[in-house]
Amino acid sequence: MAFVAFVALTSLLQNLGADAYLDSTDKDACTAAADSFDFLLDCIGANHDVESYMGLVAVDGKLVLVGLPPEKVSLNAFSFVAKRKTLCGSFIGGIEETQQMMDFCGEHNIVMDIEMAPIENVNECYERMIKSDVRYRFVFDTTKI
Repeated sequence: MAFVAFVALTSLLQNLGADAYLDSTDKDACTAAADSFDFLLDCIGANHDVESYMGLVAVDGKLVLVGLPPEKVSLNAFSFVAKRKTLCGSFIGGIEETQQMMDFCGEHNIVMDIEMAPIENVNECYERMIKSDVRYRFVFDTTKI
């Protein structure tokens, strides 16, 4: 079963254009990758060990939090001060930032995978979202309203 999940993950990442990935549950791989990322985008909205991700960031690198854990984040200041690492976050972009992101995506042909649903199925989609039974995000077709 784990092999099937690994194959599916590898296929998914290749479809998204990834050259490589790091399984954050693989302690040996994380140790080997220590201090190697110039930039990490942390989208995890659950409690997790932010310090372990900071350990992956290179000297003068940046860890950006956009997923907000429900509890306080604990981080040893030495883990980023000693190597001039930056920890920052972004709660939500305004209109100007959103336009910059859209322009960047358009210039680099970055698109998202979606599941299109008729607006009449909003309640069913909500229930599926609660059950984590949607890949990426729903987009509702409102052309027939």
